Amino acid sequence: RSWRAHEGLKPFGLGSAFLTGALDMSWVECWILATLVGVCFGGPRPRGEDARSWRAHEKSFCVLSHTGEPTTCHPLDDSGMLLMPPGVREVIVDVGAWWMSQFIPRVVEDPGVFLVLVEPQGSSFEHLRAKVDAASFARFRPRVALLHAALGPGAMGPYAELRIADGWQFGQCSSLLPSQRQAARAGARRSCLRQARNETVPVLSLRDLLQRLPEVSFLKIDAQGLDLDILLSAEELLDRVREVELEMQDVEVGDPRLLYKGQPTKSEVVQALSHKGFELLHCESNEKDIREQNCFFRRVSRV
Repeated sequence: RSWRAHEGLKPFGLGSAFLTGALDMSWVECWILATLVGVCFGGPRPRGEDARSWRAHEKSFCVLSHTGEPTTCHPLDDSGMLLMPPGVREVIVDVGAWWMSQFIPRVVEDPGVFLVLVEPQGSSFEHLRAKVDAASFARFRPRVALLHAALGPGAMGPYAELRIADGWQFGQCSSLLPSQRQAARAGARRSCLRQARNETVPVLSLRDLLQRLPEVSFLKIDAQGLDLDILLSAEELLDRVREVELEMQDVEVGDPRLLYKGQPTKSEVVQALSHKGFELLHCESNEKDIREQNCFFRRVSRV
C-alpha cells in the first residue's frame, strides 16, 4: 500500500524535514532526535506492504516524496478526516488541478465549499501552491487541501514515473501512461506526445483520499488516459461521490488517435460507470481533431 497510519506523532520543523516511521530506529529514538534537533532522518524506506507514499498521523495527513520527506500536509480532525472549517457543506475534489484549478473561484464565492486540489507535476504544483498561499487568498486557505501527488490504481505502487510532455504549458499533457506515437500523425498535438523528462511522483489511490473525506459532491479527474482507472481505485468508497467529470476520447478501440497506451475509449468508460451506478449527463468537446471530450456523470444508484 502507499500509506501508513500512526498515532501520537507530529511533524517537526526545519523545512521539509519530518518525523517519519520509515527509519531504522524506534519511534522513541526518532522522537528524541526530533525533539533535540528538529529533524529525524534514517535508513531505507519500507518496502512491500509497508511502502506507502503518504502517512496519516494524529494531527496531519502528509504526502511523502520518494525520499521520504513530506511534500504537502493537511491537518486532520479528531476522527481522522481532513480538517474543515465549520459551515462546509460541499466538498469538491480536483484531480489533475494543473496550475489554475477552475474551482478556486468557487471557494472565494461560496463559504460552504471545501476544495481538494491534487497535482503531481512539479512546476504546475508550485504555481498552484503560489496561488492558494498568496496573502490575498489567506482567509480562504483553510477551505483548501493541497496535495502534491498523482492518483492511480493501487497496482501502480506508491511511486511512479510521470512522463513530462515537452513544449506544452506547465506539462499539461504529462501522464503516468506512455504516449502513442501514431496519435501525432492522426492529428494530436505533437508537443503533448514528446517526452521531455520524467519526474518520480508519489501515487495515492482514490480510496486513500476518499477515506479522509465525507461525501464528495463533485469529483473532476483529468489524468491523461488514467481517469477511469483512478475512479475505480476508489473501490467501495466510490459510493461517497455524487457527480463526476472525466476526460475521454470518443473513438473506437484501437483508433490511432488515442493518446496513451492502455487508455479506454468513451464507450468503455460510459459502460464501466454505468455498472458503478452513474449515468452520463452530457459531454463537452475539448479537442475536436482527436474527439477528446469532458464528460459529466451523476450517481443514480448504489451498487
